Amino acid sequence: MDGSAHHDDGFDAVLPDGEYAAFVVDCDESDQADQHEKQPITLTLTIVAGEHKGETLEVVATGLIGGFVELVGVPATLLVHEGQPSVTIES
Repeated sequence: MDGSAHHDDGFDAVLPDGEYAAFVVDCDESDQADQHEKQPITLTLTIVAGEHKGETLEVVATGLIGGFVELVGVPATLLVHEGQPSVTIES
C-alpha cells in the first residue's frame, strides 16, 4: 500500500532526505474514514534502523486503504525527498 504523506511545518528539520525503515505504532483515522475510500490518516511512525533509530514522528498519509486494525503493527518505508515524506506500508 503506497500513500503520500505530509507533516506539519518543520518536517524537513526532523529527518533529512533519505529512506527510512519504520514501524507503524499508532493510527488516527478521520471521523469520516471509510475503508473503501482513501481518507487522510495520521500515522505515528518509529524509525527502526540507522542513525535515527528510535525517533518517532507523525505524518498525515493519503491514498492508504485500511484503518487502525490493518495499519498498526506493520512495517513501513518512509521516503523523504526534498523535505516531503511519502510512506509505503509493507504488505
